[in-house]
Amino acid sequence: MDDKGYYLDQRTSRSKKRNKDWYMPMTDYVISQIDTSHISEINDRKAAVQGNISDDYYKKVLNPFNATDPKFTRHRADMRNFDIMKDVIRRYMGEFSKQPFDFQVKANDPEVITRFNEAFNSAIAEQAVQLYINQLNAAGVDTGQPNKEVPDFNVFFKEFKASYVDDTAAQGQDLLEAVIDWTDSTLKYYKAF
Repeated sequence: MDDKGYYLDQRTSRSKKRNKDWYMPMTDYVISQIDTSHISEINDRKAAVQGNISDDYYKKVLNPFNATDPKFTRHRADMRNFDIMKDVIRRYMGEFSKQPFDFQVKANDPEVITRFNEAFNSAIAEQAVQLYINQLNAAGVDTGQPNKEVPDFNVFFKEFKASYVDDTAAQGQDLLEAVIDWTDSTLKYYKAF
């Protein structure tokens, strides 16, 4: 066995994977696959984020032509320190802070489909009755009902599906919002951050 390890078959029992003969060469193999050629570049970027910029970068900006004559080495340029991290943190404290805690209740029980089908069948029955009334009115029969436009079935189904709200989910969302108000959890999230 070489010092870089070797890739072993992953389809094996858990007891075999806990054995040192399996996980040691596999760990050595994974470590050998890590690319370490960019570590100095990553460290430079970390230092730049903390405000520690190398003199080489200043030379590159202030002397872009690599001139040796002193009167040409002072290029009229500035390196300004733009704090990019604190702005992100400020935004997190504002608009982003509510996103992880913006819970939405969804009904997941099998009765959801039944309730949706019942509501859809009732709505489609109303559309069918209206279509029948429109045809009777067009034939000259006095139904006593005005004509109303009946949308295409596919359009009606898409609109109904998009606008349908399950009563159980709506009730659960109301209860969740009430609990959030009672416990002042939004304020607690801010304090915890």
